Amino acid sequence: MFIRSLAGAVQTPTAQSIIPTLVPESFVPKISGLNGAFNSASMIITPAIGAFFYGFMPISQIMLMDVAGAIIATITVLITRIPSFDHLENPNSYLHELAEGFKLVRHHKGIFHFLLITTLIGMFSWPAFSLYPLITTSYFHGTISDASIVEVFWSIGSLLGGLLIGLFATTKRRLTIGVMWYFLAGISFSFMGLLPDNRQGLWLFIVLQLPGGIGFMAANGLFASIIQQAFPASQTGRVMGITQALISLASPIGLIFAAPLAETIGIPPLLILAGGSIFVGNIVSLLLPDVKKLDHMTIMTDAEANDV
Repeated sequence: MFIRSLAGAVQTPTAQSIIPTLVPESFVPKISGLNGAFNSASMIITPAIGAFFYGFMPISQIMLMDVAGAIIATITVLITRIPSFDHLENPNSYLHELAEGFKLVRHHKGIFHFLLITTLIGMFSWPAFSLYPLITTSYFHGTISDASIVEVFWSIGSLLGGLLIGLFATTKRRLTIGVMWYFLAGISFSFMGLLPDNRQGLWLFIVLQLPGGIGFMAANGLFASIIQQAFPASQTGRVMGITQALISLASPIGLIFAAPLAETIGIPPLLILAGGSIFVGNIVSLLLPDVKKLDHMTIMTDAEANDV
């Protein structure tokens, strides 16, 4: 699992950094949204496929299907013409590339402040996702099947959010529009924290996964496209690497405090806290001049990036 996670930490920012090199600038937000939609669709479809094969195949053979999928994905990448850049001819270590990415992000004040805010929001909101099975079974007294339904409804919402951005996204006022979508996710979280601990509350909890997933995926799709286009295509991999590192750091830090908080104040206040962090963080984003400028940002040139 450690090796799988380590590979994912490299694969995710790499895939995101490739998008601006393959599509026209005006299509980057839409492709980012569709990318998120396809990821959400896979989360809905793959459990069903796994359950189907589990009926007549041992688990070891089912896991080999993951390997087969990786081979197919690798072949797809090999036959795709992806632009290369000069600095890749002299490859450096991963830590060096990460440090270079941090320097670029630190130089772009709007992106830097925005990533700090997003990371802080993640510390409060990501633990809520991780505790979904516990919330379903312990607070709402649901079953494991109910917990699966919750995950499916969240994935459906994420799929719809990605499709919305993929079909209707533009390059104008992406920050403000993304914040509005994020507010939808925050409202959903806050309402989840007000639900009664009975069967009716559980079904409302399940239904609220739809607007929550839509808002979260739509916002993240727009925010990702902002980061992808704020820097030259040759530097996007470095920037997405540090972005992924910050996002990955937020979750374990938040979980350290989430479990004791849930025991002390209860699960509902934890969900309200997650929703409140989204509200506060996004209001701060709109009030900071450097961050607000991302609505009308200009792409950093290669010369500017080399001078950082």
